[in-house]
Amino acid sequence: MPKKARIWVVVSILIQVAWSLPVGLVFGIRWFASEQDSELVLGAVFTGIAVIMIIVAAVLAVRWIRRGRVERHLTEHGLRADAVVTQARPTNSRINGQVIYKLRVEAPAVSGLEFQESTMYPVPPGTRLMVAYDPVNPSTAIILDDLQQLAFSLRFGGASGGFRAGPDAAIQRLSQLDGLRRSGAISEEEFNRLKAEVLDGRG
Repeated sequence: MPKKARIWVVVSILIQVAWSLPVGLVFGIRWFASEQDSELVLGAVFTGIAVIMIIVAAVLAVRWIRRGRVERHLTEHGLRADAVVTQARPTNSRINGQVIYKLRVEAPAVSGLEFQESTMYPVPPGTRLMVAYDPVNPSTAIILDDLQQLAFSLRFGGASGGFRAGPDAAIQRLSQLDGLRRSGAISEEEFNRLKAEVLDGRG
């Protein structure tokens, strides 16, 4: 899960706990005063919601800590390889209204090096990346490139996009834009606008 998405998940869990736990305690106190079964049931329900959210947070924290250790190890000690995005598809998940994409990444020169990466910053199939991987288990790998910066440079062009000069640059740029459109990263209107800028020599 992208780090930005993790932050929103944590915020959502904290909000759930912040309102459900006090509400559960209030109903519990009211039950002690009135001994009405309805108060007890409501207190148990809201307290249960808070407990479940706390358990979910603990499980996610353990997973993220383990993932963080793996990422640090690969960054420091993993082998480097050139890789390419072979698939970029939107998922049904959204964080703060932003779609989460699933990228499939492969390194043709390394047998078994194929993995998936979740991101809020999609790049089109054919995008080349630098990855770090575990030589014992090549499918354990991470993307070293900054996907946010890379997605921005591919979407809006500019020097950081790495395009060649001349007519080939326009063809490459149009191909990248078409990949972004087909993956859903940009709308049809944005595609047409950016395509017109490329054809006018401004993209």
